[in-house]
Amino acid sequence: MTPGTRSRSLDRRVTYNARYAPWAISLMFVFEVLFTNALWVIGLATILAAFSYADWLAHERGRPSRRVLLSSTFWGPFSVGVVLVCLGLVLLSREWWERAVWAALALLFAWQGWTIKHSRRDREES
Repeated sequence: MTPGTRSRSLDRRVTYNARYAPWAISLMFVFEVLFTNALWVIGLATILAAFSYADWLAHERGRPSRRVLLSSTFWGPFSVGVVLVCLGLVLLSREWWERAVWAALALLFAWQGWTIKHSRRDREES
């Protein structure tokens, strides 16, 4: 990225949005920032909740934590949380390769969560 590229794109955005009231521009910016940051924060909260629930479930059923952490009971919510974190970081990234890495990671965890959720072994254990 060249030194002046970022400022030129911001100048274009402000010029394009000049027909809006100044408060509307700042309000749109606030909602954009709020939404993108809310994605990864909610994702982290989901990951924490998945670990917390797995710990409680292991204690409640008298099973080892490792067994619960390998089940779909944990991997479903955990994968959703990681996907939300990755999507939030896709929206916050500036470079194309950063977006590609976060998007690939999101797709990987979405696929992994789906396959673990629908595995035969977990259906037999339930």
